[in-house]
Amino acid sequence: MIQSNHNNRVFVYTNILIDDFLFRLKKARPSKIAFQAFLFLEQKKAELYIASFSVVQFVSTCQRAKIKDADIILEIQKILGKYNIVDFTKEDIQNSYNQLEKQDIEDVWRYTLSQKVKCRHILTSNTKDFKSFNNIEIHKPKNIRLIYLK
Repeated sequence: MIQSNHNNRVFVYTNILIDDFLFRLKKARPSKIAFQAFLFLEQKKAELYIASFSVVQFVSTCQRAKIKDADIILEIQKILGKYNIVDFTKEDIQNSYNQLEKQDIEDVWRYTLSQKVKCRHILTSNTKDFKSFNNIEIHKPKNIRLIYLK
């Protein structure tokens, strides 16, 4: 990954990973927008981050959708090459307690991890879930071009 300023760091929610993969694999969901967003971010040399637990969620969702294990493993290899994976630790859980009154616990954990690696942006289809957090810009894939990336 290219090291740059914090403006170029994007924390990616699991739902976007899944939409992008299912579009490329099956062309079956209205997720072409996620695919196009990632193309744009690649062109802009964005640093992409995901939570370590996103990998587990991704695999679980794909298995429930009856995706072949071989296809899942190939995608995991792509994820490992494309994303910085942020470890989710006991300390992260403890650091998130002061935010719990604001949101759903899983969203708080994602926000905590995004701040741990100094991301300025979160890419998710659930933007309303992050409205009460400070120091972060929340974007849907269709609006990703609004991000100023160097």
